[in-house]
Amino acid sequence: MGAVCSSRLSPYQALLAAVLSAIGMTQVWAMLLATGFWFAPTAYMLTALLAYPFWSWRRLEITTEFLDAEILRLAATTTIPAEASLDQHIPRDQVERHIATIQGANVHLQQAQ
Repeated sequence: MGAVCSSRLSPYQALLAAVLSAIGMTQVWAMLLATGFWFAPTAYMLTALLAYPFWSWRRLEITTEFLDAEILRLAATTTIPAEASLDQHIPRDQVERHIATIQGANVHLQQAQ
């Protein structure tokens, strides 16, 4: 159920859900400990807190793959240059480079109209 729900959450909501889940498990553990029932909540808490970085990484990979495909499709169907510099520095980050390329293509298309 967690995987299904997390696919519909924004990055902020997913982070909040992971942190609140770990806090909630701590509270459940404390209540059960007070009643004399003991269990180790560490595995659950680590899983909840480590799920967010992996979820974020996967979303970033999907976004990067999509931008790569769109830039290739755009370069193949138009005369827009594959790399748009816009007289600015070239970002080192791959996502920022993709964004700059798409912004350059957008400027090029606006000027062509």
